[in-house]
Amino acid sequence: MFMQAAHAFTFAEKITLGSVPGAVTARTQQGGVLATAQVETADGWCPASALRVGMRVQTYDGGLCPILRLERQELSAGGALFVHVPGGALDNCEGLWLRPDQQILIASSVAEEVFDSAAVTVVARDLAGFRGIVPVWRPGAAAVITLGFAQNEAVFANTGTLLHFEADHISAASDFYPALARSQVAAMLALIEEGALTSADLRRAA
Repeated sequence: MFMQAAHAFTFAEKITLGSVPGAVTARTQQGGVLATAQVETADGWCPASALRVGMRVQTYDGGLCPILRLERQELSAGGALFVHVPGGALDNCEGLWLRPDQQILIASSVAEEVFDSAAVTVVARDLAGFRGIVPVWRPGAAAVITLGFAQNEAVFANTGTLLHFEADHISAASDFYPALARSQVAAMLALIEEGALTSADLRRAA
């Protein structure tokens, strides 16, 4: 396994993600956020359903960025699998419904200490079990929104959750923030739950 469980974590070496087999590199296949989610724009918060190409939204490290692509997928009344993020789980003010492969940016001191990056990207389905996050079959018709920008960007949803969207053109995509494989996500979340904040904390967790 890539990393030991939190209770047996004895090293604090920086890890280069590019050399780790299994890191997520493919473009999201079942990404998107339910259209009722609130997204921060230049004019304040608005539901994702009200977003339009050209509108500027607040991003994690790029400031206000214009939307270059907006895809709206209408799901049938039969329902679809979502990942439900309860309020507070990822600094969100209220529950958030994401498609299983929606990418999320996690900024954590654990990520910085272990992966040598201020933040990492994970897919929603790999967060199952963390702070009440669960995959749920959501019945009924629904609209799902996916965004595209000039570069990879993370936008604020429901106050504090950072939804990561890839560049509108794949040639412009940047892997500045490493994408974690499922085993890496599980190990990182265990350390976050243990309250590990620094290299010293990680050593004490042994």
